[in-house]
Parts: sequence; C-alpha cells; structure tokens
Amino acid sequence: MKISRLDRRDFIEGMLLLGLTACGGPRMAKQALAPTPAEGSATGPFFERIVRISEMFAGGKITGREYVHLAGAELMELELEQDVLEDWSRRGPVDHGVGKNGFRTIHMRKLRAGHPGGQSKAILFFSPAHTSHPPHEHHNLMSCKRVLMGSYHVRQFERLRKVEPGVIAVRQVSELLDVNFSGPYIDMTDDRLNVHWFGAGAEPVLALNINV
Repeated sequence: MKISRLDRRDFIEGMLLLGLTACGGPRMAKQALAPTPAEGSATGPFFERIVRISEMFAGGKITGREYVHLAGAELMELELEQDVLEDWSRRGPVDHGVGKNGFRTIHMRKLRAGHPGGQSKAILFFSPAHTSHPPHEHHNLMSCKRVLMGSYHVRQFERLRKVEPGVIAVRQVSELLDVNFSGPYIDMTDDRLNVHWFGAGAEPVLALNINV
C-alpha cells in the first residue's frame, strides 16, 4: 500500500517510499520520514528540505515570514495515507502539555547556522475531541502547523504591550472555524500572529508542527 507522496516533483523519492511501504508497512514508511536514531543525521527527504529552509533562516538569508511561507508550502505538499496517520495517532503523545493536549517530537536537528542552540523540529500534536489549548504566546519561535486528522477551531492574536509581569494585552486578528487536512496551515512568527488558541471539534485532532 502506498503511504506517502512527499514530493510530486521527485519520482525517484516517491518510488523509494512506495518500495518501503510494500515491504514493511506503516512502520517502515514512518522510518523513511523520521531520523535514524543510531546515526542522527539521516532524515527523510521531507525533513531534509525543512532543515535546509531552517538553515537559510538561521543564517539570515530569509526572513521569518519567508520561512513560514516556504515551510508551510512544504507541509501542504505532504500527503500521508490513512494507515500511517492511524499509526501515529495510536502511538499517542510522549509529553503532555497544557490541559489534555500532548505532543511527540518525531524529528530534531541542530542547526549549523545562527545561534549555537538553534534547532529545527517536527512535532506531532494531539488534541482529544472537545478540548482546547488556552491562548498562549511564543517568543523567538517560527512555526507552521498542519492538521492531519480532525479539525481545529483557531483564533489568532497579536501582542500589543506588556501590562505587568506575566500579563500582556492582545488583539484578535483572525478566526478560522474549520482548519483541517485541506488547510490552511497555521503559521506564526515573533512579530505577527504570535498568540493563538485552538480547539478540537467532535473528533480528536492530530497535527504536524514545524518550528525553528
């Protein structure tokens, strides 16, 4: 069974993934996407492209807005078959965040350019049905999120000013009622859309988040 067409422009990569799926099923296909633990530097073609974009940003060659545009375009090109999505969903989160939401990091690469501690990450985010993630802000983070299963209700805000320690004033700039596999991707940079809230609908949500 076919699992993924990561890049419509690259026939060879697509055939390699098809071969892995035919031989080993979703687990082998997942390994084609994830880094090889023993080596650390071996990643699937999708993550290699994301790392290149992250290196461009860390090295000052593109802006934060250009980063989320390029990373978001890569996310929207990603296609995964249902068996892989179900495998990821069944394995569930490793870490539990705010409320009942949880996440699992499936790829992490230290960047050569920019700040010594800079990393490119891919994180699976899990939200049970009828749960939400409270409004929260991010600093020094560029992020793109695509829903893989289910649907999010999303509200995006921007910081206005610091009111007192631990308290900021924000203004809502958008509201999206049905963010699903068809899109759109949800992006944020440090200077725009830097506070957001999202809630799952009647079904659990599995989303893939790319950040640097």
